[in-house]
Amino acid sequence: MKFFQLIINRKIFISMLFIGLSLLGYVSYRQLPVELMPDVEYPFLIVQVSSTRDVNPLYMEKQAIIPLEGAISTLDGITKIESFAQQRQGTISIYYDRSVNLSYAYIKLLEKVNELISSLSDEFNVQVVKIDTERITNMFMGLQVRGSGGLERVRAIIDKSILKEFENIDGISNVEVTGGRVKSVEIVLNEEASKAYNLTPSKIRSLISSNSARKTFVGQAYEKSKGYFVNLVADYTDVLQLENIVIDPLGPVFLKDISTVNFGLKEETSISRVNGKDAVTIQLIRDANVNLIELSHITRDVIDRLNSELRPQDIEIVIQTDTSEEMEKNIDLIINLAVTGGLLAVVI
Repeated sequence: MKFFQLIINRKIFISMLFIGLSLLGYVSYRQLPVELMPDVEYPFLIVQVSSTRDVNPLYMEKQAIIPLEGAISTLDGITKIESFAQQRQGTISIYYDRSVNLSYAYIKLLEKVNELISSLSDEFNVQVVKIDTERITNMFMGLQVRGSGGLERVRAIIDKSILKEFENIDGISNVEVTGGRVKSVEIVLNEEASKAYNLTPSKIRSLISSNSARKTFVGQAYEKSKGYFVNLVADYTDVLQLENIVIDPLGPVFLKDISTVNFGLKEETSISRVNGKDAVTIQLIRDANVNLIELSHITRDVIDRLNSELRPQDIEIVIQTDTSEEMEKNIDLIINLAVTGGLLAVVI
């Protein structure tokens, strides 16, 4: 009874206690990161082998999968390797121990596979795949740009007036555009010159990949309990850089000496129209540490401004998906319940 008597006699103290607890809950909420899905990294990588023609699965297993398995098995931290072969495709799944740094394991696996690619038959194409869960969970908004005048016109306006606007938003790490004709580089080999230097398409492909995948380790970065390897990579920025790749150092023989490098546009593989207007899809990917709801509000303001500027050109940006909408509804519901509960506790 003394406990209840104390509560009744100290009304102001009890009221201030509940108000303080409610404020503490609000401050704690403001400090929590807003995430739709947890940041989870699956401890396995995939090596995909594709063939340019239908082959016997036993042939693919013997000529491609077994040599790759033998090279991959020499790497550290692997707990299990599974392989699967079909007529045109083979898959090698590599499972790692959970203590292994998967980013570092991916780099080592890529190096090991690139070393072996040149010894495989030209009919096989090998690719290392990492399931990037962070990228999947960070795709927060899907847009559709609609307009008249054909896909090439819509794509040109996106590249000129829209793309940079989204890339300049603080918190957006990447902008992916799908649709329209994409710029491409075509390498046409001179058959006689290739035979003279004993060069196959797979060897040239391996040289191009190894040059673009060349990395220089510059140190490590730490964030809370995570550690990241920091590497500098060399990407091709000009067609001349491709032409001057050294194919044979004895000559030296450059890629331009045995081939013709053309810069142009890829053929269209899909066409999208909405209400008779051509449409191009844009996916916005955010940084892992940014507040999703705040970023969505900023992005919507940019979209409204762009729509007003591009309306005379008959271009419209439409939001197809926004993962922050459902999250914002749920958070608003939680806040309303928390505030109502806090007020009822004080009143009672």
